[in-house]
Amino acid sequence: MKVVIDYRPALRNPTGVGLYTRWLIQHMVETHPDVQWYVFSSSWSDRLGLSPWADVPHVRTVDRRWPVRILNYVWPRWGWPHIESLIGASVDIAHSPYPLALPTRTARTIITVHDLWFLRPDAGTEAEIARDYPRFFPTACRWACRILTVSETTARQLEDLYPAVRDRIRVTPLGVPPEFLVPPSPDSAAEVRRAYGLPEGYVLFVGALNRRKNPGLAFEAVRILQSKGWVGPWVVVGQGPLEADLRERQHRSGVVVHFIGYVPRQQLPAIYGGAALLLMTSHDEGFGIPLLEAMASGVPVVALRRGAVPEVVGDAAVLVDEADAEAIAAACERVLADSALRTDLIQRGRVRAQHFRWSETARRTYEVYREVVEAGPCAAGIRGYPPTYSRNA
Repeated sequence: MKVVIDYRPALRNPTGVGLYTRWLIQHMVETHPDVQWYVFSSSWSDRLGLSPWADVPHVRTVDRRWPVRILNYVWPRWGWPHIESLIGASVDIAHSPYPLALPTRTARTIITVHDLWFLRPDAGTEAEIARDYPRFFPTACRWACRILTVSETTARQLEDLYPAVRDRIRVTPLGVPPEFLVPPSPDSAAEVRRAYGLPEGYVLFVGALNRRKNPGLAFEAVRILQSKGWVGPWVVVGQGPLEADLRERQHRSGVVVHFIGYVPRQQLPAIYGGAALLLMTSHDEGFGIPLLEAMASGVPVVALRRGAVPEVVGDAAVLVDEADAEAIAAACERVLADSALRTDLIQRGRVRAQHFRWSETARRTYEVYREVVEAGPCAAGIRGYPPTYSRNA
């Protein structure tokens, strides 16, 4: 079986889709040597470089010096250049880790849908996601042989939106990030936190600073908590378009915030280890990797009951129904003040995190690959992606 996957989302400061791409390939390579992988990358400035699969015979990396913006523009509009011409080989499956399919001559197409937030008119997305995803996603769904979703929640949302694709949806939940499976030593973790100037007992926020992640609500909850003397600083891991607004709020209110930007993946467990709790206030989550990271680290979670959050955390978190800063702050106070509740959340979280493994993600994905290859012409009625789109697609 020959599979090509678009590795470009994993090139620079990968979050979400990029991490999914990296970890999926890593575990597929380890567990399914019968898959011949073509790992495709294309960028004018960012090189794939020496990959961890450089000496693996069933992995071939293809790194083209094509500007990302050009491919992102022409692929969904013109279905060209075909992925086969870019990698110099024919493949059975062309897997896109995002919700627009790869143009192909004969391969069966698979797309992965992480969430449907980009379809909202008030999504606040940027660049190609804002320009192209709402316009071309329906066509990608129409032509894809299989549509992978990372949660049952996203699968149900997709079924409700496009009932015709129901039989082609397969759920492949994500796993605990590999670096969180072996905790750092106390000394090394303390050294990382000292390097960032972090005290113990902070409220942690991990995610892009954009509208979907709703960091402004978390800021207000932390402001209330700090005014009552409950917590130390708010530590924000991530960047995004709302950072300037948050810094202005910090300046006006005096809330103690540490903006530490993107953190190398190997340092993240140490950052989690010093937190009193993880606060997630997203309007919507297709999965929520930080939830797994916190639970695996023994950090209690307080989150809005939105999207796939209840599906991921089960009974191992305190969930708040109202997007209200006072209610969220009160939930955080409960966790901070009640040692029995805190201990219970930590224990439940560790157990819950054990249910999510990348080996299982790889197994389910492999089953979809086999299903598609063995089924012949896919249920969508084609083998590959359309060579052209209409302007009104």
